[in-house]
Amino acid sequence: ENLKKLGVTLAIVYFYKGFGLVAEQGCMSDAAKLAGLCHKFGINVGVYVGSTIIYEAFLLENPNAADWFVRDYLGRPVTYPHQQWRKRVYFMHPGYREYMKRVLRIAVQEVKADLIHFDNTSMQAEPAIFQHPLAVIDFRRFLASKYSPEELKNRFGFQDPKYVLPPRCDWELSTIEDPLFQEWTDFRCQSLSSFYQEMAEFIHG
Repeated sequence: ENLKKLGVTLAIVYFYKGFGLVAEQGCMSDAAKLAGLCHKFGINVGVYVGSTIIYEAFLLENPNAADWFVRDYLGRPVTYPHQQWRKRVYFMHPGYREYMKRVLRIAVQEVKADLIHFDNTSMQAEPAIFQHPLAVIDFRRFLASKYSPEELKNRFGFQDPKYVLPPRCDWELSTIEDPLFQEWTDFRCQSLSSFYQEMAEFIHG
């Protein structure tokens, strides 16, 4: 009630931070209670949804999620900067996408959130994320669907992307002149857009 008197119209609350649905059940329950109080006074509610996984807790609930985690081209785990307990995932992995829909279903149906705040969206498409084995396969499919064999040969010098690997990205970039890097950048942007289109359609559905 005091927030309403102060003119607050939107409150964004913690909801899902990446520990797992079981581990965060209490937090989600609290979010639902708080959302109910806010709605009672006409305050909209947004919920925080993280993009990393706190793997020690998460894997206890979902051991198969280890397949979602990303390693860079040297085989090192990709984590949130300076926070090694927050592992990064290839967000287009089918298992991860279906899991996130479980998270979002709770946010929409139980918390009745008015807004979903996806955190660190641009960081999800950082180059290291796309060293995941499935991302490599997806990139090859992207090239094969975009170009004919003759077009591939004219652009890259080969007719079949079967053995293409993602380019390295461990130096400062200025102009991107490498055609493969140009296509990889386009692929990463389109992948991120496709992921959030899928999540948006699920939420509104």
